[in-house]
Amino acid sequence: MAWHFHETRCIQENTDLGICTPYAAQARLIGKLLKNEPYGELVQAGTVHKFQGDQRQTIVLEIPESHGGERRLGQFVQGVPPLHVGARLINVALSRAQNHLIVIGNLTYLDSALPGESLLRDVLDRMQRTGRVISGSDVLRLRPIQDDLLGLIGRVELDMDATTFGVFNQHTFDAAVWQDIANARESVVILSGFITQSRVGTLGDLLRHRLSSGVKVRCVTRPPHRNGAMDPVVSKAALDALEGIGCTVDCRHDVHEKIVLVDKTIVWHGSLNMLSHTHRTDESMTRLVNPEFAQALAAQISKKLVSAERALNTIADAENPRCGECKSRTVFSRGRNGPYFYCESSECDWTVDLRKAGRSAGGQRGNEGKKDGPKCPECGSATRVRESRYGQFYGCTSYPNCRGIVRIQ
Repeated sequence: MAWHFHETRCIQENTDLGICTPYAAQARLIGKLLKNEPYGELVQAGTVHKFQGDQRQTIVLEIPESHGGERRLGQFVQGVPPLHVGARLINVALSRAQNHLIVIGNLTYLDSALPGESLLRDVLDRMQRTGRVISGSDVLRLRPIQDDLLGLIGRVELDMDATTFGVFNQHTFDAAVWQDIANARESVVILSGFITQSRVGTLGDLLRHRLSSGVKVRCVTRPPHRNGAMDPVVSKAALDALEGIGCTVDCRHDVHEKIVLVDKTIVWHGSLNMLSHTHRTDESMTRLVNPEFAQALAAQISKKLVSAERALNTIADAENPRCGECKSRTVFSRGRNGPYFYCESSECDWTVDLRKAGRSAGGQRGNEGKKDGPKCPECGSATRVRESRYGQFYGCTSYPNCRGIVRIQ
């Protein structure tokens, strides 16, 4: 949408378009997606707090809540006037628009989930009655996606959905992602909710070839006893096969992401499990070629509290330690006292706290005694070191009015 507005000369000054979203992480992600665009400096993405006291000719209010997210809507979205803080924030966001207001959201989902008296429900109802509703597919058509198909055009067969939207279905995905992996020069990282022995067998030769060329390959999936209806013995054999050819294998008690990250630049994400895909499900994946987005995604999926840059640089390295007693693979999980690792073997009771595991692996951060951090990325205020169950971070001194944080490397 921003690309389209720039091409049609609706964006000429940095006061023409602002993209507002309830969550700081979402705002940072949008900002990274815009960073390498020629119009990126003209468009500001931020939370309501960032736009407070400021206005734009056009405001795009982006509501990310949809199917597959948290079970409850965030307080910003569900706010009921006049006293709820969410309603006040929605009011501020809407009033930033001088001429045009655009809301991006899953209307069907929001209609089913929003409280009956929420301000956002009333706003969306009025917009649908007096404004114009544009489908997501029409929005996707606004921007050519040739850049996101680099390396594929002329090499693999692309259908209409792939060339128009950058969306690959269960039939077109394999040929395209195979091409990307075959061309990998540095790293391949796969996050898959499930794993099957047959799929590992299909991938084996391709991954072995890249590993022999010096490419790092890391697979993140579930442990054998959490691998759906699969026999744990068969599931373990699939994981062992990946390690046997030289892949790094990290298990997580729960894995929902479906991601393939190639050379820290090409990002596949969607709903297809790369390590268990059977071609019999109606799923899809999208492909983006964007190092900034790859960096943001690496930070999001990392289980270590490190900077986004370091998360990307180490994305293909193992995060899980080996069991301290039997040297088996370990599994990342979360408990009442925070994140920890436990041994994959049902015959071993070994566990270790995530922070202790990081220190024993040489991950000491070296920030003890350093209380003041860099400026807050959201509002520019000072930050101070804070402690959470996940470790230390720099938090904005304006909290709770600003929730900006800086990861400690």
